[in-house]
Amino acid sequence: MTRLCIATTLALVATMSPSYSRAVNSAYQVDPAQSRVTIAVGKSGAFSFLGYKHEVTGPIESGSIDVDPANLSGSRVSLAIATSSLKVSGADEPPEDRPKVQEAMESDQVLGVARYPRITFESTGVTGGQPGTPALDVVVAGRLTIRDVTRPVSVPVHVQLGDHLLNANGRFSVRQTEFGIKPISVGGAVAVKDRLDITFSVAAER
Repeated sequence: MTRLCIATTLALVATMSPSYSRAVNSAYQVDPAQSRVTIAVGKSGAFSFLGYKHEVTGPIESGSIDVDPANLSGSRVSLAIATSSLKVSGADEPPEDRPKVQEAMESDQVLGVARYPRITFESTGVTGGQPGTPALDVVVAGRLTIRDVTRPVSVPVHVQLGDHLLNANGRFSVRQTEFGIKPISVGGAVAVKDRLDITFSVAAER
């Protein structure tokens, strides 16, 4: 009878082990309705005082975040943004200028929406954070792809981790010229800066 109990227990443990392993690596799926990215670029040139920046914003279309609570360095992030979903926010833009800015942003000179439908990010490593805590400040290294040009980036991220929900936000900067984009100028008087400031907020659930 004792041997039968031991055998039954071992069989149950063997059956449960794969499920336990999957539970340790928590896979969260991005909620596009609650996840956004904002890209801002400042103006430069003789008449830059006419406005501070152009700003476009849109949803994070899809993605997954795999978190290993016991070993944060083994976590992975994958995100995708549809370039066609990015719209001029109008936060610091005269209403009459917004259609022109939208057209310029979508053109082949900048994002080339027709040719390059996605901006993507794939992590290569995660550092920092205290395993076992719900609030994490980490640095996510990865590959950012814009216009089919991929460059390494390092992004500070604040994460709130729950049993079923994950929220993350952060900010980082890149240069347009790193991705083959030449900053646009108008008659040499008003131009945009090379630097893009990117902020994001991600909500994901499992």
